[in-house]
Parts: sequence; C-alpha cells; structure tokens
Amino acid sequence: ADLGDYSQVELVAGKLSDPDAYVRAAAAFALGRLRVAESVPSLIRALEEDDREVVRREAYLALRKITGKDLSRRPDDWARWWKEREGRGGEE
Repeated sequence: ADLGDYSQVELVAGKLSDPDAYVRAAAAFALGRLRVAESVPSLIRALEEDDREVVRREAYLALRKITGKDLSRRPDDWARWWKEREGRGGEE
C-alpha cells in the first residue's frame, strides 16, 4: 500500500546521491517516514551501492518500514522481492 505523500518523494530520493553521507542517510530515513512504495528501488540501490554503513543501515530500516517486510540486509533479497511484487501488479 502506498501510505505516504508523493509530493516530496522525488526531492528526497534525489538526496540519496548527495556527496555527504549524512545527507544520504537522512534522505533514506525520511523516505522511510514518507512510506511511499515508489521509493523502494532507490533504497535498494542505496543498500547495494553506497559505500557508507550509516547510509546502508538507514536504507535497510526504511525498506522495512515501507514494506512491512523483515528481509535480510542483502540487496539481492530486496530486489528479488520487489521484482516478484511488481510481477503481481504491486499486490502482496
């Protein structure tokens, strides 16, 4: 379910590529608070690609908050789940 405010998602998700790791971590945290499913791919990317643990941790926590799932911290687990979800038209 899309539970959050779409108007801010693009702006906040863009901050996941900020040069400052703490801005990226804050963006991941904020996306978790917004709880909009469309931010999941960006968070999976951050979990997989970011070189800072603080960012990866916040991306993981945001993914759990948005999805209600308790998957591992492995990005491929989240990517597989997201692909399967999309294959079902976004239904659980």
